[in-house]
Amino acid sequence: NYPLRGMKYYLFEGGIRVHGFVHGPMLPTEVQGSSYEGMMHISDWMPTILSAAGVTDLPEDIDGINHWDALTTVDAQSPRTEFLYNIDPYYSTMVQMDDGSINTMLTRVKPRAALRVGDWKLLLNEYCVSYFNPLEDLGRPEGCGQDSCATPGIDVNSTNFLFNLITDPYEETNVIDEYPDIAKKMMLKIDDYMQDMVEPHFRGTDAIAYSVWARSGFITPWVHTETPVEGESTLNASTIGRGQDYPDESEAGSFEDGADGGVESM
Repeated sequence: NYPLRGMKYYLFEGGIRVHGFVHGPMLPTEVQGSSYEGMMHISDWMPTILSAAGVTDLPEDIDGINHWDALTTVDAQSPRTEFLYNIDPYYSTMVQMDDGSINTMLTRVKPRAALRVGDWKLLLNEYCVSYFNPLEDLGRPEGCGQDSCATPGIDVNSTNFLFNLITDPYEETNVIDEYPDIAKKMMLKIDDYMQDMVEPHFRGTDAIAYSVWARSGFITPWVHTETPVEGESTLNASTIGRGQDYPDESEAGSFEDGADGGVESM
């Protein structure tokens, strides 16, 4: 996604920003072939398309915002002024076990989240991911060596970021220390979202599922809830961790859920 920063799985623009297009005779001639620079979330497509189709009685309790008037008007401003990228209350940390394997340990100590308000974008506890140019090897800041969309390694730092996406669309300069008041207001907004969010039913990566796939080469059910057939190995989901090349399910690492806790002081 170069020159945007980051990639799939991460909350930088390279991992979440996508292209979209609108085509058809309903578009006025003056906007055909133009670009719409307004802030738009994927949830906005539904009310926008319904409006284009002539539906006027849209529900009031939906997340999406109708952009049809803005899309069909030259140099129009977006009706959306902010959106929440994501809140993940579980923070994953890579831990090397005594046997040399790497496990993903999840805790609720600090949420991983991102929010945009106007020109500003705040990222909380995001991994320091750099840029990926297929044509040249770019120098990366210390701790920003993540080079795949897998779970970050134990040497990848995480921190808070604040960017002005209008003046810094590639998220090169973290200005959170220069604008602490803006960062604090946006943190409080994330706090408000967290109060109303539905608790995710997150399941960790089951190493047994990986071991079954590694042995069979197929994606199949791996949890036995009934008495196994004689001679058949018994697999269950009691051992959960980061999938590794375990020759035997008994060698899989364990999953430890962190103690319940709120957001760090903001």
